[in-house]
Amino acid sequence: MNITSILIASWVATAPCFASESAIIGEWKSNGEKTINYLTEHTKLTDQQQRSFKEIFGKNVIIFKPDGTGTMVMPPSTISLIDGKELKLEGRTIEFTYEILGETTTQIVMKSHSENSVILKNRPFSLITLHGRDSYSVSLDDGITELYGREFFDRIEPSEE
Repeated sequence: MNITSILIASWVATAPCFASESAIIGEWKSNGEKTINYLTEHTKLTDQQQRSFKEIFGKNVIIFKPDGTGTMVMPPSTISLIDGKELKLEGRTIEFTYEILGETTTQIVMKSHSENSVILKNRPFSLITLHGRDSYSVSLDDGITELYGREFFDRIEPSEE
């Protein structure tokens, strides 16, 4: 093995030590318009689902902190039901921990945990697709809806919340 190969192997082995902060660190807000557009194009939504989803998406804020903790803020919302009634959802704040298992410029594999979230307890692994520095999406395959769509999030400044 020549010296160049040794140096390259050494650099590759220590690359994580020089890695910058994860691209996911920061505050993110659900983008209702991008999400609904994606769902309309790639899934078969009923009229009722389209109305309901417009009332849900675009409100949640997720904060990923450098120390491996995070917060999901879900404001109160009202969903129109098929029978014309309304379902009022209380606002919630969920604290969670996360571990990045792998990251490239286009994807992050993450394991999350929260005692206060059934979805995170039952489905702790996420594949996050990065769309540049300021946008990402996650699968909506939560075992409940079977939409197999994506929800989009945009980076926000802390003052935008």
